[in-house]
Amino acid sequence: MPHQLKLVEKYLLHRKSPSLLYNNLHNFGDDSFLYVSGNTVFRNNPDVKNFLSIASYSEQVIYCHAAFLPMYGNVVAIVNQRSMDLYITNKNCVSLVYNKHSLTRSVEASKCVTFCLDKTGMICVFIGTSTGDLIYAEFNLSDVGGRKTSLVPKGCTNMHKMRSITALDASYDHFPSPVSVVSGDNGGNVVLWDKNRKLYRFISSCDSESEYTTAVKICGEGMLAAVSFGNGKIVLYCMTTGSKSVEICAHARCINAMACFHGPNIQGMGDLLATASEDGTVQLFNVVQSDGEVVAFVRWLANIELNDILPTGLCFNESGETLALTCYDTPLIYVYKISEL
Repeated sequence: MPHQLKLVEKYLLHRKSPSLLYNNLHNFGDDSFLYVSGNTVFRNNPDVKNFLSIASYSEQVIYCHAAFLPMYGNVVAIVNQRSMDLYITNKNCVSLVYNKHSLTRSVEASKCVTFCLDKTGMICVFIGTSTGDLIYAEFNLSDVGGRKTSLVPKGCTNMHKMRSITALDASYDHFPSPVSVVSGDNGGNVVLWDKNRKLYRFISSCDSESEYTTAVKICGEGMLAAVSFGNGKIVLYCMTTGSKSVEICAHARCINAMACFHGPNIQGMGDLLATASEDGTVQLFNVVQSDGEVVAFVRWLANIELNDILPTGLCFNESGETLALTCYDTPLIYVYKISEL
C-alpha cells in the first residue's frame, strides 16, 4: 500500500469565493503560489501567508500558466475571454488581443496557454483554442523594460481538426527530445509538435472511453508525455515514436489537475507526477525514463484521501519536497510533505 502524505501547512486564501477552474495552482518560486479564482489571479506572500492580487479582469480567467525562465525570472501567462496577457518580472505586460488578428477565429477562442524559452533567449508562447487552432507568438529579451504592449501571432495551424484544445505543455529547450510542444483535445487526441512548430506525430484517441484530455505534462527529460483524461486514466507516450508506453488507471473519475516535478529531488527520485480527481483522491507517482526496451518505469508512491472535497489544483515546490493542493469551496491551500517518503 502507498504512503499517505502528511499535511504540514495551510494557507488562507485572500478571498473565500470558490474556484471551479481546474489546474488553478502554480509554483511561483521561493515557496510562493499563484492561484486563480474567478476573474482574479493571486500570489501569496510566504512570510505572512496572505494572498495579493497581481491581475484582475472584468471577465472570468479561463486559464493561467506560470514558470521561471532564465534571463526573465517569473513569467505568467493569463488567458481571459478577450486576450492572452503575458506578465514578465512584474514590469511588463504584453497582450495578444484575439479580435485584432485574422489568425484568431473568435473573441472567446483561447482555452489554454503554455510557453518556453528557445536557444536564442526568446519566449515562445503557444495558445490552444476552442476551434482547434494552435497559435504561436514570441517575445524577445530586448523588449523587457521597453514600450512593447502587444503580441502579434507569428503562425497558426489546426491539426486537431476543429476539436477544442484542452491541454498544452512545452518542453525545455535543453531536453534531447525532437518534440517541443504537446497538445490534447476534447476528443482524446494528442498532437506532438517539433521544434519548428510543425506536426511531428498525431496520436488518435486511445479508445472511445477516453473522453477528453484534461492535462498534459512533459516528463522523463523530455522523452515522455504524460496525458490525463476524463475517464481517470493517465497515459505516458514516447515522444520519439508517439507510441503508448504506460497506461495507468489512476482514478475512478475525471482527473481535474496534474503537476510534474522534473527530478531528481532531494531524495534522488526521478520525475514526480501528481494527479487530483473528482473521486476525491490525489495520487503521486515516480516516473523514470529508460533508454532500454521498456521506455518508462512508474512507481506508485503515495496518495491523499479527501473527504467529500473536490480537488481543483496541484503544484510542487521548487525542490520537490512538498505538494500543494486547492479544493473547490475551500478557502485554503493545503501543503503536504513528500520528502519523508
